[in-house]
Amino acid sequence: MMRKRSQPQGSGRRFNGVPEPICGYYVALVSGEEVVLLVGDFKKEAYKRTRARTSLDDAAMVSKRDNVLGKNFFSTRARFDGRGKREHEIVVENSISGGCEEEAEMWISIDGGDSCE
Repeated sequence: MMRKRSQPQGSGRRFNGVPEPICGYYVALVSGEEVVLLVGDFKKEAYKRTRARTSLDDAAMVSKRDNVLGKNFFSTRARFDGRGKREHEIVVENSISGGCEEEAEMWISIDGGDSCE
């Protein structure tokens, strides 16, 4: 089972004129009580709120690509296991319908499959 956690809207995030926040946020993907993906600068808060342990294997960012076309989209490649033999494509996409955060949606997929919504 995979869960996603993100910091609530308007909790000190700064955007500085770009679509991605530059500080004051986190997105954590938890699998089996272990954080497998963590993005942002609020790492201590992420571990505290998810109550998950640190992954035993370090992931390494291979590349990063940002596109903004009506929706916010983030894509990167990473290796999850300690041996680093296989790269995985991670896509995080979110949509805010009509500017109302109650209708906001987020999708996270790994290697093209829907992991969580």
